[in-house]
Amino acid sequence: MSATTREENTRTPWALGIDVGGTAIKAAVVDPSGDTHHQLNIPTPTDPRRLADTAAGAATELTGWARSNGVDLVDTVGVNIPGIIDEVRGISVFSANLGWRNEPIAGMLEEALRRPVTLGHDVRSGAFAESRWGVAYPDFFFLAIGTGISSVVISGHQPTTTWQWAGEIGQVLVPGYDGDLVPLEHVCSAAGIGRRGASLGLVPEGSGSREVFELVDQGDGRATEITDFACETLGRFLAPVVATLGPIPIVISGGMVARGEKLLAPIREALTRYLGVVPAPGRIESAKLGIDAQVRGAALRAFDSSGCEIRPRAADTGTHPSP
Repeated sequence: MSATTREENTRTPWALGIDVGGTAIKAAVVDPSGDTHHQLNIPTPTDPRRLADTAAGAATELTGWARSNGVDLVDTVGVNIPGIIDEVRGISVFSANLGWRNEPIAGMLEEALRRPVTLGHDVRSGAFAESRWGVAYPDFFFLAIGTGISSVVISGHQPTTTWQWAGEIGQVLVPGYDGDLVPLEHVCSAAGIGRRGASLGLVPEGSGSREVFELVDQGDGRATEITDFACETLGRFLAPVVATLGPIPIVISGGMVARGEKLLAPIREALTRYLGVVPAPGRIESAKLGIDAQVRGAALRAFDSSGCEIRPRAADTGTHPSP
């Protein structure tokens, strides 16, 4: 960040973002331009009260850093939780990673932090950050591909719903490699591709998509069949989404997007084929914020709930293809 930008940013408060993952908590001070500062990475306790205390400790350290650097903070803290989240009631309905069911985590966090907390879903928060500081489109379909698959519809720079099951498209059943109905993420996620490669003896157990794609790059035919089928399935699955939402951009996040057009081109080709006469999106592209999107999104919700100004970036284009 330039000295000028830093001076401009310190005229308005900054925010704290805390992103709880299955194994690690990421916490940072985030300025109005979306840049992160003094980022912390802490092991995730699975007990909810211990987690709340750990988050409070991180917030204390980050607040101390902000004060020592002459930065004011909004009072609200943004916190993301993985799994099924009731954002309105502040409840973790179900989190497989943490082993939680119906935990009133927002109340625990507010008690530990002694500050207001805005609780959010990790993927929705990542998409929210992309809408302001990443791709910066006002309207787009966000697809997160990792160990699972989740989605978010952004309209007017905001997620369209906070319904707890919204975006769990990875659980929708599709024909799998053997023709049986399986969850979409068993076929198209990084973990699903890795499991298929391991089941065929191509890669070791526990491998992800990276090892399978390495074989693809070496010309391995069976590995190529796996990834081609995954891209074909995803393109077919996205066709009714596009037919419903219109040709708004599709933004894909996750480690697999590091392959760039090697991944995006076959998805785009399959989608266009299954759309028939329906216009395809003008853009299917990688997300811009990478692994920090979710912690930035947590802070963005803190800015938003406090009514504080941010400095959104300008989108590369504000136009969408006409039908």
